Amino acid sequence: DAYTVFYHDGRRQPARWTLGPAPGGAPPGLQPPLFGREAGLITVDMLREAVDAGTGVNVRREGIDVPMAGKTGTARDGWFVGLLGNLVVCCWTGFDENREFPFSGGESALFLFTSFLRNASAVYPVQPLGTGLPDGWVPVTVCRQSGLPATPRCPKTETAWFAPAMVPATSCQMKH
Repeated sequence: DAYTVFYHDGRRQPARWTLGPAPGGAPPGLQPPLFGREAGLITVDMLREAVDAGTGVNVRREGIDVPMAGKTGTARDGWFVGLLGNLVVCCWTGFDENREFPFSGGESALFLFTSFLRNASAVYPVQPLGTGLPDGWVPVTVCRQSGLPATPRCPKTETAWFAPAMVPATSCQMKH
C-alpha cells in the first residue's frame, strides 16, 4: 500500500491483488492525506532519478525504457519497487532464515522486476508514469552532490523541478 500515496495526492489506497475491476465495483476509499501533492511529486521525481542514473539504473541497462520511478533497498536482503502509470511492483530476494543476502536490491530483485515487466506487458497494458507536475513549476539544472543550482565547475548535474517560490537562491559553492 505504501507507494499508492504517489498516485493519489498523498492519500493511501489499500492495494488490490487482482487485475481488472475491484470486487463489488469501486475500489476501497482513499485514506486521509499523509502529505501534500507537491511533496509527493518531488519524491517521485527523485525515484525517477534512481532508475535513470542511480541505484536502479540496471532497469535501463536491461532495456526497459518506459517512463517510471523505482526504489532499491538492502537490509539483510534485496528488494526493488517499480512505479509505472498503472502498476506498482515489489520484488524481494533473500533468505527465509534471516541470513545476510550477498547482493543489493539493484543487483538482485531489480532483475526479477525487469523480467516480470517484460512478461506482464504482453498480457497487461502497462502505462508509463506521467510527470504530473503542476503548471508553473520550473526545471533547474542542479549539482548532483549539493542539490543546489549548478555552476560550470559541477562535474555531475541533473534536472530538478521546483515550485517557483522554492528555487534555491544560491548556487553550488562546492570546490569539486
